[in-house]
Order: sequence, then structure tokens, then C-alpha cells
Amino acid sequence: MSDTDVIITRRAKIVEIARLAGVGTSTVDRVLNDRPHVSAATRQRVEQAKTAIELGAQPVARSRPWRLKVLLPDEAGPSTEYLAACFQDVGSKGNATIECVFTKKMEPAVLSRRLRACAGQGIDAVAFQALEDPRVSDAVEDLAAIGIPCLALLSRLHSSSLVGFVGIYNVGGGNEGAVRALRDAGTAGKIILIGHNLTPKTQGYLLDGAMDVVLHQNMRRAAGQAVDALIAHLEHRDFQPGILPIEIITCENLQGATFG
Repeated sequence: MSDTDVIITRRAKIVEIARLAGVGTSTVDRVLNDRPHVSAATRQRVEQAKTAIELGAQPVARSRPWRLKVLLPDEAGPSTEYLAACFQDVGSKGNATIECVFTKKMEPAVLSRRLRACAGQGIDAVAFQALEDPRVSDAVEDLAAIGIPCLALLSRLHSSSLVGFVGIYNVGGGNEGAVRALRDAGTAGKIILIGHNLTPKTQGYLLDGAMDVVLHQNMRRAAGQAVDALIAHLEHRDFQPGILPIEIITCENLQGATFG
């Protein structure tokens, strides 16, 4: 069975979905029938709750699942898009509803505003790709002061209020431009090119010899560790996120490698 195969044990009832997602039955009805006037965040929660029930996830011990928010940089490439999808998959386990929001990359003022906006929204905890900036650090401190813990994802932020930090990240943008430049110069395959993160494009570059090595981190594992760390903190359990290993992928060991 592949990672994309799913086994639906039963069809979820509207009242069950509403209870798990923490919304009314009318909201569930609007989402299931693709009607307007439902926010993207609420739609995500309803869809995750439906998936969790239909995949047979164990019911949460709490009166409602934890509400987690994930802030990721916009237009940061297929690896970041895949990471968002992994968070949605983690949400289908039923112990948390996870809202993924894309924010303008390399803009600490925007990130700071998005973090502060989590106050008063019923959010239990936040994971975000950090930018080292006083405004971001102050926003993390302010959220911690009102009981909303934050976790830095893939990039570190020096703040005593952070729950933790997951993984080591090597900047992965610009692979397509580098390959195009080498091809235009007639040196593709002659100059060693090392890129970051296995995607359909970098896989193709490895296969045709335009790229020699891809340093890859497992986005599914990053999403899982981030959620586990936040929930452990909320439930006052010890959890130490592990360092995400970096895989060295070449054309020779590409067979069997996955984008996850």
C-alpha cells in the first residue's frame, strides 16, 4: 500500500464532525457541500475532523482537539508546500486540528503581526518558520505571556519562551535558476551542483545529470515532530524534538527515495 492509499472505515456523521472540529452542524454542512461563507481555517478543521473519523483515529481524551496554527513562508517552493500538506495529514490523526497559513516570506513585520493575531482566536499553540528579528521575538514572548506556546520550525529563533526547535535547514531556493544557467553555459554535467530538498524537479535534475547531490530533509517527520512537541507541552509532558537527519541523495541511491 502506498502512502497515498487510504482506507475509510466508515462515513462520518455531521454531528460527529461538528463535535471534533468544534463548530456547528450548519458549518459542517456548508463545508461538505462546498458552500461559501466559511473561512479557510474553519474549512481545514472540518476537513481534518472528517478525515480523522473516517480513518478510524482514536477519539481524543479532551473535550475537543488541540487547535494548532502553523505559519509558513509563501512562495518558498515545493518543499514548503509539501510540509503544509504533511501538517494536514498529521491533523487527520484526530488529536489536533491544524490550520496552515502562508505568510509573506522574509518579512519579519508581517510574521510578527500574524503571530500576534493568534491571540483571541482560540489557538492553543503555534509553529512557525522563524525569522531572527526583535519584532518576532517580542511577539513570541507576548504569546507565551498569555499561555500560547510557540515552536520554531526549520529555522532557529533565540527566545527563552520557545517550546523547541525542529531540524537543521539548508537554504534550498534557486535550483531551477542554477540548472538553467549551467545549461545555457554548456557546463551542465561538467560542474558539480549540490542542491537541497528532493522534489519532482530536483529528482529530474539528478536523473539527467544536471544536479549531482540533493541534501534532503523529511518534511513529514518535521510536521509530526512539531505537532508532537506542541501537544506534549500543552499536556505538560516531556518531549525533546530530535534533529532531522539530512539525507544525501544522488542518482545512484535515488531509487526508493521519497519526497517525504
